[in-house]
Amino acid sequence: MEKVKVYVRVWIGYFYVADIKWILQSWNGWLRRRLRMYIWKGWKKPRTKVENLFTNLNLILWPPASMYGAL
Repeated sequence: MEKVKVYVRVWIGYFYVADIKWILQSWNGWLRRRLRMYIWKGWKKPRTKVENLFTNLNLILWPPASMYGAL
């Protein structure tokens, strides 16, 4: 019976570690969504939202070279 307990304990530990990736990905998604919501609510006026969206879109599409260091 002790061998079965050890085997089950190892099995549970293996699947716990394997499940961590999914848990961290879900937390990452939740955290990013909350940060986006916080930033969006900080932009009170529609004009500010449009201006900031275009500014951030440009940073995403064409990031400055300084973000990645000297290549």
